[in-house]
Amino acid sequence: MSIAWSREELLRYVTGAVKISSKYPAVISKFIDGAIEFEIDAVGDGETAVGSVIEHVEYAGVHSGDATMSIPFRTLPWGAVEKACGIAMKLNGALSIKGPYNVQFLYKDGEVYVIELNLRASRSMPFTSKVVGYDLMMVAVEASLKGSIGSTPHTGKFNLLLPNWFGVKSPQFSWTRLRGAYPLLGPEMRSVGEVAALGNSFEEALLLSWLSVSGNRIPSGDDSVLIYNPTNLRLRELGEAAKVFSNIGYRVLTIDGMDVENADMLPKQKAVEHIVNGKVGLVITAGYAPEKDYAIRRLSADLMIPLILDQRLALEISKAIAKVNLSKAHLREMKEFWVSKEKIVIPVEKPFNKHPTSNTLGYVARS
Repeated sequence: MSIAWSREELLRYVTGAVKISSKYPAVISKFIDGAIEFEIDAVGDGETAVGSVIEHVEYAGVHSGDATMSIPFRTLPWGAVEKACGIAMKLNGALSIKGPYNVQFLYKDGEVYVIELNLRASRSMPFTSKVVGYDLMMVAVEASLKGSIGSTPHTGKFNLLLPNWFGVKSPQFSWTRLRGAYPLLGPEMRSVGEVAALGNSFEEALLLSWLSVSGNRIPSGDDSVLIYNPTNLRLRELGEAAKVFSNIGYRVLTIDGMDVENADMLPKQKAVEHIVNGKVGLVITAGYAPEKDYAIRRLSADLMIPLILDQRLALEISKAIAKVNLSKAHLREMKEFWVSKEKIVIPVEKPFNKHPTSNTLGYVARS
């Protein structure tokens, strides 16, 4: 499964699929570029449902198993969340669901699109339960065995769980063990595990989660950060990440012919030498272009240099490193968050200050 950004790429992928097997057709679907992907983990009994909204950090096009996920949502407008919960509620009733389910969505230009419905517990449901402090699997057993949910306050409605803290899940990759492989993110899952962390802010939870992934670390003050764009797409977030890293004192490098703004340009061979000589502490890129940067990605993986392979994640990680002082971070046991009275300010939207208006939506917040 691949995303074609041009006619040439489409022809290459289709030709390759035919070479593998001429007996089965290749399925071509429309791809919505630049969309926010999010999902709902829920439990329903056909009339009542309870669950939470999870927003992906990466744009749509990255497999949900490889995506960095945030609870609560950050950039989605409240209207989109309300509509998605209404859709989840309609599916709950139409299919007479008696147990766990997961719905994946896209949001772009004011429209909410349904990708798919999974009538099962998703891989993210344990993460969701631990972040919100509400055991969705216990409720799933209740719905499955008793046929109804009696432990939610709003019968006949979707009970949306909105914590006053943040939980972030980061994927664990094993690029170093996959000898010769080209590290990339895409619609096919490549991660082998995941790590999650809770924090008082999105940035704190994101940084703690990302650092908990084996091999990830913050570059030292003597390290350079290499950021480049091997694609023909305009990925403005890479240039913005370069600016953030530069502002906090890092020397930011980029590659001639794959350059981004706010960075010092080097020839490709010189960038390779910097990596080999241990002068680069973090490599950031995006897209798929092995003909241009295979050596750089492979060297980084083999030398265990942290790799960020998505432009939006790169920008959020750069902001988190700039904002969070780990020496002053107060680490708490997970259950302490479940009784926290703290109020978190959401960067773009402030859904916690807005009460739902739809008559199909209830509101549950642990405090």
